[in-house]
Amino acid sequence: MIVLTGASSNHYHPVRNLLWSLDHHEPDRRVVVFDLGLSEPELRGLEGREVRRFRFEDYPAHLNFHLPAGRKSNCWKAILVSDFYREAGDTVLWLDAGDLVHGSLDPIARVLDNEGIYTPMDPFKVADFAHPVTLEALGASPEVRARNVHYSGVTGFGPRCVPLLDRWRELSLDPKVIRPEGWNRQQHRSDQIVLSVLLYQMQAQLGYRIVDEMLNVSVLNDGWWTREMAEPRWKQPLP
Repeated sequence: MIVLTGASSNHYHPVRNLLWSLDHHEPDRRVVVFDLGLSEPELRGLEGREVRRFRFEDYPAHLNFHLPAGRKSNCWKAILVSDFYREAGDTVLWLDAGDLVHGSLDPIARVLDNEGIYTPMDPFKVADFAHPVTLEALGASPEVRARNVHYSGVTGFGPRCVPLLDRWRELSLDPKVIRPEGWNRQQHRSDQIVLSVLLYQMQAQLGYRIVDEMLNVSVLNDGWWTREMAEPRWKQPLP
């Protein structure tokens, strides 16, 4: 299993914190860091890491990570993960820059080997953060709309769920579905909603078990760093 992450300048320090936690708990794991808009000094701070630049210019404008505040989204994530999976031919786990690792990732690797997908559950419901146009376009049933969202910030794929990954990628390239007119981030969590709806819709077809719990990973730790930070903060316990 290969771990993927990425950051622009506003998450440079959180991604370093994530990398420190990976160094401690998974020193032999291959980790690829995607440059989503880092400066030259920040890239120098990642020397010795496997770093790649995600080429936003190769994709439609709605995938651009550097849109004005309130219009940014993570539509690019499905494309990045899918394209890397196709290249590597191995199971992959995406971790957002604000995540932290608190132990071995072997439990997640086992889930990916057995089920083909791992994306833990968010406490909110699909209908709470979904644009109605997107739900209609996806054909989301009332039952799916009432179920919980799943985190796209901790998302892994193995061979069984390549069709789901491909579909997530396809829909992320369609702005009418993933970023409908009138979209804003407070109303609609674009990539997360599409992934969550597909997770429920394709379960019967692909036959996987959905694992809801966090497995040695925590999310939304972006506020644990300061620009003067000299020591890693990964020692924080799991919530």
